[in-house]
Amino acid sequence: MHLLSLLSILPDGLADSDLQQSDIVPIEDILTCKATLLRTSLGYVTSDHPPRLKLLAPIREYLAKMYPPMHSHVHSLQEHFHQLLKIYSNNFGYAAGASAVKRLTSNRGNLRSVLLLGLNPMNNPDQIKATVEAVIALNHFNRLTGQGGSDTMRRLPAALTNLRDDDLDARFVTEILNSWLINPQRDAESFIADGQRALSRMNNPTLESAFISQVGEYYRVHRNEFSLARNHFERAIALGAVSGDTNTRCSSHVRFAWLLWQEGNYTESQIHSQEAQRLAELAGSLFPQIRALHIEAMACICLADYKRSASLCQRARTLLDLCGITEGIAVMSLMNAEAEITLLKTEYGAAREIQAEIVSRSSAERTPFSLAFAQLNIASIDSIIGASSDEVLKNINGARSLFRTVTVPTGLAYCDMVEADLNLREGNFVAARSVLEKNFVAYYGKSSDFTMYCLERLGDPTPWGSRERVSSTWTFVFMAQAAQAGRKLELLVALRCLGDVFVSVADTRTGEYLFRVALDGFARMDIHRRRAECLQRLGDIFVARGDRVGAVEVWKEARSLFERSMQFKNVDQIDAKLGRVEAVEELDGSAEWVQV
Repeated sequence: MHLLSLLSILPDGLADSDLQQSDIVPIEDILTCKATLLRTSLGYVTSDHPPRLKLLAPIREYLAKMYPPMHSHVHSLQEHFHQLLKIYSNNFGYAAGASAVKRLTSNRGNLRSVLLLGLNPMNNPDQIKATVEAVIALNHFNRLTGQGGSDTMRRLPAALTNLRDDDLDARFVTEILNSWLINPQRDAESFIADGQRALSRMNNPTLESAFISQVGEYYRVHRNEFSLARNHFERAIALGAVSGDTNTRCSSHVRFAWLLWQEGNYTESQIHSQEAQRLAELAGSLFPQIRALHIEAMACICLADYKRSASLCQRARTLLDLCGITEGIAVMSLMNAEAEITLLKTEYGAAREIQAEIVSRSSAERTPFSLAFAQLNIASIDSIIGASSDEVLKNINGARSLFRTVTVPTGLAYCDMVEADLNLREGNFVAARSVLEKNFVAYYGKSSDFTMYCLERLGDPTPWGSRERVSSTWTFVFMAQAAQAGRKLELLVALRCLGDVFVSVADTRTGEYLFRVALDGFARMDIHRRRAECLQRLGDIFVARGDRVGAVEVWKEARSLFERSMQFKNVDQIDAKLGRVEAVEELDGSAEWVQV
């Protein structure tokens, strides 16, 4: 009966290795008890590796209510799980922590159940304190492995009020802020004030650095207050140097690197990410290296160094495997970086497949930010490859709802810009222009990515048509901003756009030169769609001056590249051009060429 009662609070059951450890399950002749449960069909063994002994849910629920386990047995389980979570916390990010990750993964439900019992106010203060520490560690584990936060965190404020422990108060607030992307609270400022009061009564540079760094991240991600975020990151880095704690120092450098990346300062971003890698390598800490490699990879993407970016992502994946982490935010973030490389090379089908895989691994409850970002990226790709407006809007609105829930203003702005791109595609020029110009002003100097997104569309005369010409000033601004930020891909796109501007005023000689320069750059970077756009325009220039052979040659090459990048509307345009050339040639040269 003791085994039955114990299993009633363990929805994940127990593995044989746990059953046979007397300090975990202090029940005599435990294997005989197991055999009895199986023989009477009260329990069953799963097909997991290793197999686990479980009770059917109705039996477990009945026993938990009518025959709860002995306090001493529960206490043994609590001690075991507290120790397991302590091992995880002490070894997180190191190869030595991989086994703890595996064991925690197979005991998620058990941990929740046992820790809830540990928060009973009738327990002694030391037991409650140990449980609070374990709950914070479990939330950290669930968050990083893509399982959302631990709902047991909601029980901690009452326990902390009675404990009056400044260290635990500060740790709790830091973890609450760290969980904002999956579980936003009503009033961040009150949490921040609580953390500041607790830390003011302590002398713990490591914890203070971690707290200040996390507050900075809150201001960057959730409030768009980049100057305030910068101040916090700089303070956290200074405190981290005093504390000497590697993980805290690395985290602050990585977060500062993200801010610098967002602002378009890629060189400084790489300096901080590489410093985080250096510190982590010296300490043998893997997870901080993973985060630092990720942000450096993103900086390399913006600088069009796709080969190095892919290499950094691959190294980060190898380190994740060593940590024993196969799911979660870090995994999906690296997948997104890999998708971004593929997207910029205009391999839209492959990029969409990666984003769809992220969606399949995400949920609105556990990983809302990752899901929203992937949905929005799919919407952006679908808009480019010609999917229906309804399908694009469905993903935009789904992402918008999630970004609103987790209070990410940049996510909401990105939704608006992708919808503006769709409006531009559909000929809703006034709506598109309004949103693009508004966000260019709002994010100038704050987000290089958003600035470039808006300028690329405002500065490209082609999609606006003859009736809705935008000022060529935007094209020159686009080119200047791309050059200043060192964004090679965008600079080449701007040169192609500038070529369109010159051709529109009958200066085809300058236009041709700009198209050739851009084409050469796109060819070296292997950007399929962009190469095709230049080739298509060169073909138009060739045929206008009577070089039909040259036009056909570049158009055929452009057609292949458009097809590879799923630009089927452009494929149809090329086919029409080739058809007209063929029709003219069939007239044996007697027909006058009509501009195609």
